[in-house]
Amino acid sequence: MSMSRWSIAASAVLMLAGCVESEPPGDPLTLAPPDGHSSREALDWPGRYRGLVPCADCEAIDTAITLREDGTYERALQYLGRENAPSVERGTFAWSPAGDRVILGEVADDGGALQYQVGEHVLFQLDRAGERITGALAERYQLAKAVADPRIEGVEWRLVQLEGAVIAVEGTRTVDLTLTDSRASGSAYCNRFTGPYDVLAGERLRLGPNFAGTRMGCANAALEARYLQMLPAVRTYRVESRGFQLQLSDEAGVVRAVFELSNSTS
Repeated sequence: MSMSRWSIAASAVLMLAGCVESEPPGDPLTLAPPDGHSSREALDWPGRYRGLVPCADCEAIDTAITLREDGTYERALQYLGRENAPSVERGTFAWSPAGDRVILGEVADDGGALQYQVGEHVLFQLDRAGERITGALAERYQLAKAVADPRIEGVEWRLVQLEGAVIAVEGTRTVDLTLTDSRASGSAYCNRFTGPYDVLAGERLRLGPNFAGTRMGCANAALEARYLQMLPAVRTYRVESRGFQLQLSDEAGVVRAVFELSNSTS
């Protein structure tokens, strides 16, 4: 091709390019139309998510987030190791243009927002720039979704071992646990107790951390205290013996309590 033809072709390309307007960068809080392949469209995302997020001046932040199909959310924070009630925040959330993350509430003055990437049965908390948190504590910034497990819910479990010691009770006294409709309840030997719980994806379990109950005097107060202190320390569970045994373990994977299915349960 001669130089004149090259010049004509180059001029035509430049003229066409000049007719195309560049699109402005998208607003991260704009609701994008679904494409059928995003987390928003492909995953069963509505529900409750919970995890223990790192805290600079407390043991951890027990974080529970509920996402609803109508675009509203509830976020409850309990600072473990402090004597205070959980704080609860409610509002609306938006989806990112790609439909892979949710943005809770209002955007801060510095442009940051509380964002979570939505995965299969998990929320990944993102940093202020909207990036996944990395490092040794990365897994602590994940909230697992609450799920139903009929193997352990709706039945009564009788405690048979606590902190490695066999539990023997006298007469009609029992130490037991029942998980039904997000409420954990039972007998701690002399007194009844009740509190929240979440069965989470991956055989994870969170009990409490706050329990209410009766305050009767008890001859075996030490057993009661050990049992009620153990419950909030539970992180995972395992069903054994063809569904007749329940093992509860702590953060380190140490089995803290063993239960057997109560014979009185229908």
